[in-house]
Parts: sequence; C-alpha cells; structure tokens
Amino acid sequence: MGDLAVSWWVLLVAAGISLVASTVYLMLLKWIAKPMIYISMVLIFVLMVGGGFYVLYVGYNYESGDHTRNVMIGMAILIWILCFIYLIAICCCWRSIQLAAAIM
Repeated sequence: MGDLAVSWWVLLVAAGISLVASTVYLMLLKWIAKPMIYISMVLIFVLMVGGGFYVLYVGYNYESGDHTRNVMIGMAILIWILCFIYLIAICCCWRSIQLAAAIM
C-alpha cells in the first residue's frame, strides 16, 4: 500500500494515456478500416501472383534435367491455382465483404 500511495500519480497518468490512445485508435479505425480491408485483399492477390512468378524464375535457374526445377515450376503453378481460387472466393463473397467493411 505504501508503494501505491507513492506512485498514485503514475497510475493516473497511465490510465489517462491509455484512455486517449484507445479513443484515438477507435476514431482512426472508423476512417481506416474500410480502405485497409480492400488494400489487404489486393495486396494478397498481388503477392500471390508475384510469388508465383518469383518461384518460376528461380525454378528456371536450375539445369534442365534437375528435379528441383520441375518442383519449382509445379509450385509456381500451385501458387497460381491458389491465387485463382482466392480470386473466385473474393468474387463470390463480394457482397458480404462490402457489408462487413461497412459495418467496420
């Protein structure tokens, strides 16, 4: 209790700072949530397409008969298939995504 009596002002300042920080965070969330949802969806798509091209590029650096080359090309195709499935899921759920973004 003696420590609490000595440092009461530190606890009060910490409570005030956390109150202000959380209020600012909630206000920013109102303005930034919707763009962040759309930006993250586009970034995921772009990174998947770019990752497929990168894996394909690295795969072509191996010799023609190397097993690793075939695995890398297969992985690039798998990444692009997953990217296509992601794009279909986004298109099918677009109304739900818009509703969720509006609610945020």
